[in-house]
Amino acid sequence: MTGKQREQLRKELIDQLTVIYQTVREDFSAQIVAEAVSPEPLDEGDESAIDELWALDASLDDREKHLAHNIVDALRRMSNDSYGICIDCGREIPFERLRAIPWTLRCSVDEERAERHHYPTL
Repeated sequence: MTGKQREQLRKELIDQLTVIYQTVREDFSAQIVAEAVSPEPLDEGDESAIDELWALDASLDDREKHLAHNIVDALRRMSNDSYGICIDCGREIPFERLRAIPWTLRCSVDEERAERHHYPTL
């Protein structure tokens, strides 16, 4: 994945997370999300942004909360270079798959295997 593609996905993830939290607080901004998941060392402003995300979590339904946590985890993986690497096989996840499901942890082959194992009747 190129740096440009990674930045594109990062922006899309931040936009998705912003939309989720705007269902709770209309004035919630992408800037708050960006500060909370910044790869730079934390300062007091970043900590308050993180606190604000967690405070809003209580107002989300379970589906929104699960999606928000997956997105935050993906943004954090971007900062430690584990983003886009399949957790099972260790290979790079194709950009097209990341575009479709930017918070995914697995390549499509390993995801199908995991789903068959978790849901054997599928």
